Amino acid sequence: MSPSDLVGIVVMVGSVGLVIFAVIWLPILRRRELKEISEARSQPIHVNVSGSLLLNEDGSQREIPIPELSVNTKIRLKKILGQDEISRVTVVNEDAQILGYLPDDIGSELELELAANNTVGAKIEAVNGGVDGDPEYDLKCVLEREIMAIKN
Repeated sequence: MSPSDLVGIVVMVGSVGLVIFAVIWLPILRRRELKEISEARSQPIHVNVSGSLLLNEDGSQREIPIPELSVNTKIRLKKILGQDEISRVTVVNEDAQILGYLPDDIGSELELELAANNTVGAKIEAVNGGVDGDPEYDLKCVLEREIMAIKN
């Protein structure tokens, strides 16, 4: 066997190995990765929305705490452009009163989903504070993303 025959065999075996890797193993790895992403996205996100905002959405002063703020208050997420031209995700009630902003790490992640018109459900788990004489409150919220089917 000549050296050129040996090089040819090595190249052929390497090519077959590369094809097997590309055709069989990479799709398996990709499916596993998509499954992990889907499982992570299906988990609810527990988040604190801290502090009261003493301004309404139109910029007017909020002089009283939001009435009847409780775990039964219906809330939703809304993407807005802040004063510093940075988009923020706010938590608002049915009357469009801003209850607070999501923390930057969670807000930036969900901002993309809201911009793509994906549904992110939100509900209040607990409310602390926000009573007469003390407008400061702390909301504990649960956020759930819409689960989208992954095509195989």
